[in-house]
Amino acid sequence: MSTRIENALIVLTGGGGHAVAPHVAARLARFTADDPAALRQLAAELTAEQLAGAAMLGDPLPIAPALLDAVRPSLDGLDAAGRRMLLTAALSTSDRADVLLAAAVAEIDALLDGVVPTVLAVDDGRFAFRDERVRAV
Repeated sequence: MSTRIENALIVLTGGGGHAVAPHVAARLARFTADDPAALRQLAAELTAEQLAGAAMLGDPLPIAPALLDAVRPSLDGLDAAGRRMLLTAALSTSDRADVLLAAAVAEIDALLDGVVPTVLAVDDGRFAFRDERVRAV
């Protein structure tokens, strides 16, 4: 088992709480960037079945206060068009940049300039969040 998973399991089960499946610990550790406080806060938002791997995790995962604090600086300076674009991207079922622009009623400049390109990567006409925590927020 990797060190990341072992560390996450120690944090998640350290309080004598619920059993945590290794694949769930790995997912939560990746999502929280191995932040112990965020791991504990996120685990508190999940059910015992989700932690044990008996129920699906939500998509996106809940945002714990520590995660919001970690992500907030990357969103500073967003204008209305940028907020609309990120919200549309977070809810989109397509990863096509042209569909995103049309749905967000935005110009290409909004996708390529300012804060948006720091959180959304665009490659070969497709977009993806650089940090899945931003999508959850």
